[in-house]
Amino acid sequence: MFRGLFKILNSIRVKNSLIYLTASVAGSGIAFFLVPILTRFLSPNDYGIVSNYLALLTLSSYFICLSNSGYIFRNYYFLNKEELSRSLSNVFFINFSGTLGIFTLLIILNKIVFSYLQIPLIWLLFIPLLGLGQIFIDTTLGFFQAQNQAKKYSLLQLGQTVLNLGFSILFVVAFLWDWQGRIIAQIITISILGMIGIFILYKKFGVTFSVHSVNKVDIKDFLKFGIPLIPHSVGGFVLALSDRFFLSSMVSVSATGLYSVGSTFGGLMMILHGAFYKVYMPYAFEKLSQSNDSISVKRKLVKITYIYISGFVALSLLLYFFAVLIFPWFVGPKFEKAYVYVLWISLGYAMLAAYQMFTIYAIYTKQTQAIALRTDFLAAAVKLPLTYFLILYIGPIGAAVATFIAYFITAISALHINNKIFPMPWFTLRNLEIESI
Repeated sequence: MFRGLFKILNSIRVKNSLIYLTASVAGSGIAFFLVPILTRFLSPNDYGIVSNYLALLTLSSYFICLSNSGYIFRNYYFLNKEELSRSLSNVFFINFSGTLGIFTLLIILNKIVFSYLQIPLIWLLFIPLLGLGQIFIDTTLGFFQAQNQAKKYSLLQLGQTVLNLGFSILFVVAFLWDWQGRIIAQIITISILGMIGIFILYKKFGVTFSVHSVNKVDIKDFLKFGIPLIPHSVGGFVLALSDRFFLSSMVSVSATGLYSVGSTFGGLMMILHGAFYKVYMPYAFEKLSQSNDSISVKRKLVKITYIYISGFVALSLLLYFFAVLIFPWFVGPKFEKAYVYVLWISLGYAMLAAYQMFTIYAIYTKQTQAIALRTDFLAAAVKLPLTYFLILYIGPIGAAVATFIAYFITAISALHINNKIFPMPWFTLRNLEIESI
């Protein structure tokens, strides 16, 4: 099985894959790299506040960006440079509007947020600005990915990692600014890289930020794509991060800190998956479009998916046993017991990887509406009460168990729905060999 997987990887731009892997491990792994440091200089309560802040930033970003990365990436293959520039300008106009909306909402709800998450108003006000800044960074990265400019992609992402890591160590370790230092590092890093992203988008891709570029047709097209994905995005948030809010309100912010450390370690699964997925999705798009959706190509893509998911499940089990051995010296003394969360979280991420592999075909056909209500949103509706009752009856570990169950539901639902949208031979692979493609 593994020899076949290596053969597949060898056929899909190994050089770029390794570059993306390095950038992804460094970029997405910033929280992992900081764990040994932060757990020795922050208390579990401090760590919990940072986790709640980043979770709230993620939730806000969904409403600000409206899944613009997928929209822009898809249009790159169908629009010329002038059309793409105009479309992108209108996308950013909507993003600016969303930023103002979230800013106003956080001011109104600041007392409620503080009572549950311990985040003061002054820090809440930075959240929509951080979400907007990250959009510019992600859009620039998306263009580099679409153009197969892996080196430029990795340079920008590694730059964000180095700045984030460096400022975090400076403010938390050297200046002893506790949880505030970690957030200040995030603010400075995104501000610097966001401005660089704006400069690149303007100079290289001709993107303008003028009101005169506003076009009702482009705005309507973007909203038609993005609004149906709001339930999908909110569902994704519920699946990935709502457990922090449950733990903070039902147990303590300190419990959220411990859970976040275990979740970060389990998140190694998604770092590896992210590197593969960044290469595999455009590869799958390319093969399907060039082959006119031939059954032969579909079979090969399905086999890749099955082998990949099987390997990921096995890897999640190995990661848990590794965590048991490594945590006594990897984290600070107050965080040693956080390893108990790794098993269920890593298995959950294996199911999330499966879900993303299945949904490639809905993205390819632009039929994203079907995903919104019947995968993430459905699983999120199950996870909310499930998390509450499992924490109530079996304690904080219930949050991790609920995460696994919910992601398993998304994977099964995605397989069923995507097969209706874009039929693939998921159940007719007997006696087929993996060939080089």
